[in-house]
Amino acid sequence: MSKSALKNAEKARRYKIKKKMRKAAEKEKRHEESKRKRKEWKEKLALMTEGRIGDSKKRGQAWKTGRFGVGFNFMYHLSDLPSFVSGKYVVLFDPHCKFLPRVCAAKPGKRIGFVSSSALQRHKDQFAPYIAFGCDMQNPYDGTLFRFPLRSVQQAEDSRLSRQSYTEDDMSSLLYELYLEAVPAMLFLKNIEVIEIYDWQEGASDPSRVYSCQVQSVSAEIRWHRQAFARLSMAQVAPNKGSSPVPNHDIFGLDFTSEVYSGVHKGIRRSESFLISQCMGATASRIGALAQNAAKDYDLHLVPWASIAANVSSDGTKVQNAMEGRAFCFLPLPAKTGLPVHVNGYFELSSNRRDIWYGQDMDRGGKLRSDWNVCLLEDVVASAFAQLLLEASRRLGHSSLYYSLWPTGNFSEPWLTLVRRLFSSVAELPVLHTPTGGGKWVSPVQALYHDEEFSDAENLAKALVAEGLPLVRVSF
Repeated sequence: MSKSALKNAEKARRYKIKKKMRKAAEKEKRHEESKRKRKEWKEKLALMTEGRIGDSKKRGQAWKTGRFGVGFNFMYHLSDLPSFVSGKYVVLFDPHCKFLPRVCAAKPGKRIGFVSSSALQRHKDQFAPYIAFGCDMQNPYDGTLFRFPLRSVQQAEDSRLSRQSYTEDDMSSLLYELYLEAVPAMLFLKNIEVIEIYDWQEGASDPSRVYSCQVQSVSAEIRWHRQAFARLSMAQVAPNKGSSPVPNHDIFGLDFTSEVYSGVHKGIRRSESFLISQCMGATASRIGALAQNAAKDYDLHLVPWASIAANVSSDGTKVQNAMEGRAFCFLPLPAKTGLPVHVNGYFELSSNRRDIWYGQDMDRGGKLRSDWNVCLLEDVVASAFAQLLLEASRRLGHSSLYYSLWPTGNFSEPWLTLVRRLFSSVAELPVLHTPTGGGKWVSPVQALYHDEEFSDAENLAKALVAEGLPLVRVSF
């Protein structure tokens, strides 16, 4: 055998070994992830079936989106007897202790191993709704299905959970609103890539899809960007981690497609594109010190994280959807900011969770929460916003779409504080375009601003450009 043949054979052998090692590592990673998820579910199931249905292990886990620990309780707005299937268990909750046998206030629920239970045969009508989406109620289900029997008018009269009843029409309206909110809902989340809404008509063998919204062209790179918060926040709380004096920035694009498959809106399809800038504040900084004080003095686990999302959807000549900016704490809040972008941050929220905590007449814990939000806006959000404008200038160029991302108009606090800091942050960044020298980008401190109200504005502009001055005509 020739030397070159031997060399090629050795290369092939090494490649096969590397491939086997990579597959083994991926298999081990999937196994560990599966073990972790099973452990989390066992802990959650234990909490739920031991009467601690309002509890959550996410409290104090700063990297978790559901850190407030109350999200699962939403089900009691809809139902007095919610349940779910996951793995080999079906779990049912009965806070009133009147629907299920042998339950009490200490343990107002049941966990049944449905693979080997005779209960499913005795109560087929109760478990039939779960036989969908690959679940046959005979084998363990690799997923989670929830069931919320809607509270009737009669049940609402006696319910100690809620006096609100729901009809099929009510749910149809709610689900349509969910479809409309699907893009904002997924915008700053780490893992959810698709939201689909189905309708299971009486007599039909399977549910049929009504709405869908999904992240387009999902790749390993997109997932890496979306999971930056979990990665960086866990690194921040890791023991023996050194302090970082520099914030960590990341920018990426995210595209969504939404479609309606039935009903009066059937056939409607829309696409939206976002530019997202995210930032983890430096640990060795003002906000890093504030986070340490919050943990020490008030047991508040805060992470200096924020992100900005700009809708850059366009038909090529104009902005497709003028966006009304909202505040987010990973999921959208009702609060409007007046900004042309969405602002997501690790905010402390008001008691009704409808707005971020802010006020100048607070003391102790309330003041710390307000100070944290202001500091987050000044030191992290403004930095992410500045980097977004810089990247948008490169991607969108000197266009009306680009300039639509700049904040203009009147703002109330605390968003006015953000706008002020933003303009300070971009002062030396090349974010304004001048036609001088064939066209280039200059910083606000370098720019010469044109007086559009001058009587001979056009000729003056031509003369200034001809002289090589960095003239900027702002079209905000």
